[in-house]
Amino acid sequence: MTSPIRIEMTPGLPEAKSPGQFLGYDATGAMWLLRWSTKEGLWHGLGFERDQGPNWLALRRGAELPPLIIGHVKGPDFHVEATACRSA
Repeated sequence: MTSPIRIEMTPGLPEAKSPGQFLGYDATGAMWLLRWSTKEGLWHGLGFERDQGPNWLALRRGAELPPLIIGHVKGPDFHVEATACRSA
């Protein structure tokens, strides 16, 4: 079954020092949460190794990520305060 939702991804990793959070994906279709570390000056990616199964959480960073991540999309910016919701 294919999803009716289609999200356009940008190829590769986001630009260095990009603020916020990103959802990346690798060639196997596995998803990775991506964040830039201002302290270390490199990307960190948190995801699951497809070959290892859903119980094998993996942290990849720096030079390990460019050959791994084939696309990304920007996630919501948690620094921006959400607009107030009026209850019915």
